[in-house]
Amino acid sequence: MHGHQQHDTHEFMIELPQHIKYVHINIGCNLDPPMPPADDDAYAVIAVEPVLKTAARIPSAKNLFVIVCAIADVPRFQTMHLYNAGGLSSSLSRMKNEGVWFKQYNDVDPRKGFSAKKNPDFEEAKKTYQPPFVIVPVMSLRMLLNSIPSRIEITSMHTDMQGYDFLAVRSAGKTIRRIKSLQTEVTTKGTGSYRDVNNSMIDDWVPWMRTMGYNLTKYVACVCVCVCVFLTQINTLAHTHTNTQTHKLTHTHTHNRMVDYNDEADAFWDRVELQ
Repeated sequence: MHGHQQHDTHEFMIELPQHIKYVHINIGCNLDPPMPPADDDAYAVIAVEPVLKTAARIPSAKNLFVIVCAIADVPRFQTMHLYNAGGLSSSLSRMKNEGVWFKQYNDVDPRKGFSAKKNPDFEEAKKTYQPPFVIVPVMSLRMLLNSIPSRIEITSMHTDMQGYDFLAVRSAGKTIRRIKSLQTEVTTKGTGSYRDVNNSMIDDWVPWMRTMGYNLTKYVACVCVCVCVFLTQINTLAHTHTNTQTHKLTHTHTHNRMVDYNDEADAFWDRVELQ
């Protein structure tokens, strides 16, 4: 049992072809969502990309369905701030250190027409830098999950939501148990790169996912971080919160010094089947 019952209301359902039995959801896919297997019509991918210009450039594929919106806790319209090349790091929240992005990725300010690196007032200019933005529709994760017919098994979901991962997943409540496994972007020091959002692995994710009946199975650092103390904390918390076994945590870097500024990582969760 999944611990969740869904009653389909036909007029509000996403009408997927009958041959589709399984769905993977990718929220914040940018230009490269995973492609459905070409040799198996039973699998589909629902990709969610909030920036229209980016979504329009995603290659088309059979059984790949792209939704152009942002995902958070409640439906609304909101400003999406565009950061990084191609809007790769765009977010509903402003970044804490926008000057870094201004210096690295905005050598020419399109509104003022000067080269940031050559401008004598660059240091002052980057303090007042306003990132480009678009206005996007925001949907709740609960709404998306409830729109997928109950006959469809949601095998997995990957979130890369620039600070909004925990807010969206938590707001789905028990509906989240429709998903067998999740890969979520988390912050490892509890601070993160974006303003006014909570996405901490230790403080937010581990306690809440345990209450929803998920085990932490793997942790992968996105950049070089101080993993020694942090992995000890996570390992202890995972053992405490699941009361099952200490999780095997893997990571891409093992340096014992802090060199990153955004402390992001991917956490992998598997649903525990209820008796």
